[in-house]
Amino acid sequence: MISSSRFYSIINSLKAKGFLKEHTLTLGGRGSLTTFLEITPSGCEAIGVKKKAHLSRGGNFITDVFVQKLSDNLRKILTHCKVSLEKQVQGKFCDIVIEGVNQSFIIAVEVELSDANLKVNLEKDAEGADFVIEALVNEQLAKKAEEIVKAMPREKQIKIGICLLTKLMRCQKLSDVVDSDFLKERGL
Repeated sequence: MISSSRFYSIINSLKAKGFLKEHTLTLGGRGSLTTFLEITPSGCEAIGVKKKAHLSRGGNFITDVFVQKLSDNLRKILTHCKVSLEKQVQGKFCDIVIEGVNQSFIIAVEVELSDANLKVNLEKDAEGADFVIEALVNEQLAKKAEEIVKAMPREKQIKIGICLLTKLMRCQKLSDVVDSDFLKERGL
């Protein structure tokens, strides 16, 4: 068994050599930050493996962590639905897609860490899905998303729910964190 001081010495050495990259994230709830280690392309090369593709198209390691954690919670609370990662909905890829029984409804979930694709995702997802949940990393981004939605036609506004990513990752019911008649009517 390796001691914790030796473990951290090895981790720090691998980071210094550029083989590992450290990411510290808050996953919501109580407690401290969570540290994730990403193997870099140099690290992959050093051990002779290919770099794993990201879960999300055009995403990064941090997006992948959030998409995976969020989809795990969605599968746990929506046992009667199909939850898919990076799935196409009417020509537009969505980070997570929730499908009701026999595709009775389709909910697109987008994980947003910045405002880079925020407007485009909101507009395109609202066209293809029955409902869209925009899961945002912070309050500032959530306020920006709310402003974008307010400028949209009413028929699109009612199809979009905005919430903090950390709250969605820990909720027991979607309607607990997203105020929407669409979700409430379906008992979600």
